[in-house]
Amino acid sequence: MDLWQGLRAAFGTLQIHGGAFEFGKALWKKIVYQELDSTNKLLQKVFAFPLLPADDIPRSLAELQRRVDPEALNELSFIKYVEVNWINNGT
Repeated sequence: MDLWQGLRAAFGTLQIHGGAFEFGKALWKKIVYQELDSTNKLLQKVFAFPLLPADDIPRSLAELQRRVDPEALNELSFIKYVEVNWINNGT
């Protein structure tokens, strides 16, 4: 039995919106592409999103956005990327 089958067996109906590996890989590519070396702590927090209950993720992202320096355009751009491509894309 694979991980997803086990989770479905344990929790019943389970909506899977991509895997943690794909999520992490896409985030890492975005960081490398934009050369966002200063976002290490932000990245660590966002990498933990797949471990949170689904209902807590948008609220957690909003909290991270509030904590980012308004002049840190790269970090704000990264948060927007996560929001548009991973939180609000409907898949």
